[in-house]
Amino acid sequence: RPVHDAKEKPTWEERYGAAVICREGEPAFIRLSLAAEIDAAIERFWSLTGEKGEDDALWKAAQELHGMLLAPLEEALGGATTVFLCPDSRLHFVPFGALLDEKGRFYLERRAVGYVASGRDLLRKPSAGTAGSRTVVLVGNPDYRDNTPLRLMAEMEDQEAAQAPSSASYLAQSARRVRSDLLRGGGEDVRGLGFVPLGGSAIEVMGLRIKFGLAGWKTETITGTGATEAAVSAVRHPEILHLATHGFFLKEDQEKEDRQPRPGMMALGRGDRSVMKRVRDPMMRAGLALAGAQSTANLWAHGKVPPTDRDGILTAGEAVNLDLAG
Repeated sequence: RPVHDAKEKPTWEERYGAAVICREGEPAFIRLSLAAEIDAAIERFWSLTGEKGEDDALWKAAQELHGMLLAPLEEALGGATTVFLCPDSRLHFVPFGALLDEKGRFYLERRAVGYVASGRDLLRKPSAGTAGSRTVVLVGNPDYRDNTPLRLMAEMEDQEAAQAPSSASYLAQSARRVRSDLLRGGGEDVRGLGFVPLGGSAIEVMGLRIKFGLAGWKTETITGTGATEAAVSAVRHPEILHLATHGFFLKEDQEKEDRQPRPGMMALGRGDRSVMKRVRDPMMRAGLALAGAQSTANLWAHGKVPPTDRDGILTAGEAVNLDLAG
């Protein structure tokens, strides 16, 4: 919004805002804090997660975000018991339900929280299907050490070795190097990435299959070597998609300056004074482990990247393309 008085040239400040639309009454727009202040608070919150001995600081960070993002909406929300959020920018990374109010209560203790990709989603008519026509897809106990990524990597290297150098092959190799940097965040975090087998999740999936079956639901189970990225990506509009597996989020390296271009890096600036900064995308550094994930992680640690559509890693960026409209 413009910030100025009558005698000065207008300047601009970036702020977050919230449009609140309730079942009854007029919509309201609520101005929130400066974008830089909220972004910094989000960064503080995530920097404290997983740190031992920082519970009090994390508590305060969660309360700070609540005060910035949720407390200003209280009057407009009134007695609403369910809130659907459509976050933008860095707000995608805020766990709104886990934020704490001034009394130390989780937001989820007071209101149910749902998420939509767009306000248009609120206008969709609910499914009219009966319980007997509902489908639940149960994914569990993936075979993380399935060697499919290793086989695909070997086949790809053989094909590249047999082909004469060309601009197309060079671009393909460059694309995989960029993908490698995106996945690894440009750091060493991936070297410690490991996925231990989750045998108990097979029992979990079987128990849920029985319970849903007795309730009249149509069930589909995806386990073991069949729990691949392709199999999960092929799921179409289930009522419920249950995933019992490991998730991960790789840390982001600090920015590094370099005069020489390297694979997976992009030039920012002009002329000889360009600064090279590694591409870092949080949607590519977070994901779920499926069949073959450990084999892929081992390859990543050695600088190799198998075909990304069959590597057993469903990144957050890929997950947003799943057809989950139930």
